[in-house]
Amino acid sequence: MYKPEGKEIMTRVETAEYFGVSLGTLNNWAKSGILVPIDFGGRVYYTRNEIQTKLGLAS
Repeated sequence: MYKPEGKEIMTRVETAEYFGVSLGTLNNWAKSGILVPIDFGGRVYYTRNEIQTKLGLAS
């Protein structure tokens, strides 16, 4: 897993599995602005901290 500056970065598949949603749902969240994907090397990633904050799941 790629971790720049100590932030955990997850792939689309890892993110969908983490939240128990489909890739389609994850794509809809990104399109609607709920999540902001990070493009790196032609791949899409999400930061776990941002996802938890945006979805109100911060522990």
